[in-house]
Amino acid sequence: IYFRSDNDHVRQFKGSGLGIPIAYGLVKKLGGTIDVESTAGEGTAFTIKIKGMS
Repeated sequence: IYFRSDNDHVRQFKGSGLGIPIAYGLVKKLGGTIDVESTAGEGTAFTIKIKGMS
């Protein structure tokens, strides 16, 4: 499940926040995964793994 946080920091950036759901759909079609680590106030890291690619 994806949602865009609603706070003063996030509101200063433009965009609809659709990049992650679109990327997830593409990675899933390729048989891959996206792992997410997120810490409030610090940031988020995404790791994309696709079978057969290193």
